[in-house]
Amino acid sequence: MEASNQKIAIFKRILNENFFYPYNKTAIKYCIDTVSSNISKLDENVNYRLLESQEKHDILNQYNLLLNLFNDIKIKKNGKIKITQDIMIFDYSNGNLIPLNKNSSINFLNIYQLISNTPKINKNLWEKLKIKL
Repeated sequence: MEASNQKIAIFKRILNENFFYPYNKTAIKYCIDTVSSNISKLDENVNYRLLESQEKHDILNQYNLLLNLFNDIKIKKNGKIKITQDIMIFDYSNGNLIPLNKNSSINFLNIYQLISNTPKINKNLWEKLKIKL
C-alpha cells in the first residue's frame, strides 16, 4: 500500500493496545476533520449546554489540544506500507472511511479512542506515541 495515496487512510496499532492512530496524511486529515466537526456540534449537545462557562472553556481547550496533538504525530510520509494485523486501511471519500479489508472492518471503532476522548482521558495512549501533553 502506498502511504502517500490521498484516497487511502492508514491507521497503525498503538504498541500493546487495541487502539489505532493515524499513520498517513489522509488519516490525519480525517481525524482533524472529525474533531473539528465535533467541536462545531458542541452547542447542540444538551449536556454541554448545561455546563458552567469554565467547564465549557475547559472542554474546548481539550478539543483544541487534541487538534494540535494530531498535527504532532510522526507519519509515514511516502513509500510502501506492508499490510499487517497492526495496520488498518480505508478508502477515504467525502469525509467517510470505508474499510478495505477484514481487519479494518473488525477494528474500525478502535480508531475513535483517540478522536473521541479528550487528551486528558487518553494521556497514556498519547505518551505511547511519544507525544507529551
